Amino acid sequence: MSPLRALPAALLVAFGLTACGGGGSASSDGPAPTTSSSGVLVDDRVADATVFCDSNGNGNLDEGEASVSTDANGAFTFSPACTAAVVSVAGTGYDLTLMKAPKAKFRAHAGSAVVSPFTTMWLDSGLTLDDFKAVLAKLGLSGIDPATFDPTLDGSRAGSAAAVMKILNDIADIVESTGGDPQAAFQAAVAGLVAKAQATSVSNVFDDTGTALDDLVEEASKQAFATVDSSVWSDAAKANAAKIARDGISTLARTVHGRGSYDAAHDDLNNGSVKGIISETDLEDADRVTEARGRCRGGEARQPQYVYAKDDQFTIVGGDSVATSYSLAQFGTGIDLSSTTLGALKQLILPVQAKPLALPRHGDRIALALQVEQDDGSRLLQVALDRVTLRRDSSTGVVSASIGSNAKLYFYARSASGIEIGTGRNGFTDLDASLLTSTSSGIGLDLQALATKMKGKFPADTELLDKLLTAKGTFKVRLVVGELDLRHADATRFSVGRVAVKIPGETSSHRGAYRVNGTAVTGTLTF
Repeated sequence: MSPLRALPAALLVAFGLTACGGGGSASSDGPAPTTSSSGVLVDDRVADATVFCDSNGNGNLDEGEASVSTDANGAFTFSPACTAAVVSVAGTGYDLTLMKAPKAKFRAHAGSAVVSPFTTMWLDSGLTLDDFKAVLAKLGLSGIDPATFDPTLDGSRAGSAAAVMKILNDIADIVESTGGDPQAAFQAAVAGLVAKAQATSVSNVFDDTGTALDDLVEEASKQAFATVDSSVWSDAAKANAAKIARDGISTLARTVHGRGSYDAAHDDLNNGSVKGIISETDLEDADRVTEARGRCRGGEARQPQYVYAKDDQFTIVGGDSVATSYSLAQFGTGIDLSSTTLGALKQLILPVQAKPLALPRHGDRIALALQVEQDDGSRLLQVALDRVTLRRDSSTGVVSASIGSNAKLYFYARSASGIEIGTGRNGFTDLDASLLTSTSSGIGLDLQALATKMKGKFPADTELLDKLLTAKGTFKVRLVVGELDLRHADATRFSVGRVAVKIPGETSSHRGAYRVNGTAVTGTLTF
């Protein structure tokens, strides 16, 4: 088991006995008052997500409702205790396997030690606990209580749990790739999955040698794809997409089930090949749909699909426009750029390629963040950009990037004297496409275009920015890519990282104006 998923012993005890703990002393009038409640957010474990105590029961985080963030293991604690349902905020945090934020909000009854897709399925189904347990048994999860079931700690049933989550997550991903609402798709897929599992006569769809699992995936897909706007997919296209999903997602779900653990199924859980195949298929053409279904059943769809740093190199373009390539290993140990300054650099370029089905035809949306901090902590520069679209060239595999029309940029800077400037919570949207460049050499962040933009937004602080950009010393650099399975050239994984763009004047750095969690490329530059 990955050490990221190891919980403190005290929490394990709490999960095994109750979701509540106390800090008060006992009295003769009754038990000690409950002063806190703890739990864990699971898809795989979901770190740095927002969960809240849904006091009014409307499923939304409203003003006055207590909210907390999950830690690096997905654990959270409310103090004082939450006595209402616990709900996660969709699109926050990151799954430790997928490196993505869950598309849907997860909900659990008050007092549950675990908040997961299974607690969500239970609440959404409206079934009694006994009836829902019968549904879970047909999904290979017999004998569990959803309120306490943490699949990352249950070796005998982790494969079944991960396979069910694969089905729901893939379906929501496909809908999101059409421009649809992944939360609505997830909820619809849950309804279809539960109804089909109730109706099936087999005792366990993963042990069945017939079509029970395929039928279940198709029904869940039909319900979810019905949420796609008819201007995007006709009824015929929705039905055909569900047939492709039937063959593709069920094939991958069986593979995940056979792995037996989240770590072993990492590549399979991250495999978005079905989304890629659907995106490439004319869903109105019966012949093309038949061809796509064959691809899903074949070996192509089961191959690992990911984006990778070509040759594990990146390029720095200096003020003299000379491009110098360095290995990521050199970057990690430190690069001497003492003959120049940060402000004089023109671009940082990362050559990126993708496996054939790692990105859908119309691209995937990600978030990027850059943090540059002097090693003594005296100076700090943070930039985050959301709604960046990555696309793969079908002939070369080279990945290009573009900034969406509704993208936002968040910025924060702190000088050595402690002066702060920044965009705050809202960021700004009038972005210049030149901030990101895409060539055959890779995806580049234009540092001078960024500096010009910042000076235009903060004209009174131009001198401060110039001092920051021309400062000498050693700086720690962190580039974080969210919502993407980005790897080294040899397919090994990068470390996990986070940038939370600070808000001037606020002492708490955890929340930030905008957070990007994901793959982290880290290194050191000396100016």
